[in-house]
Amino acid sequence: MEITLDIDKALMAELEQEAARQGRSQSEIVEGALRRYLAARQHANPPS
Repeated sequence: MEITLDIDKALMAELEQEAARQGRSQSEIVEGALRRYLAARQHANPPS
């Protein structure tokens, strides 16, 4: 699925550098970070 996001230029530059360093796509980096964030939130606030 494709989406459009407005991301701060400095943050985007860091993303580009990290993706290149890891040999992964920017999408892979963002998806992994989002999955970890959502999992941590779910763990901190389990459903009632």
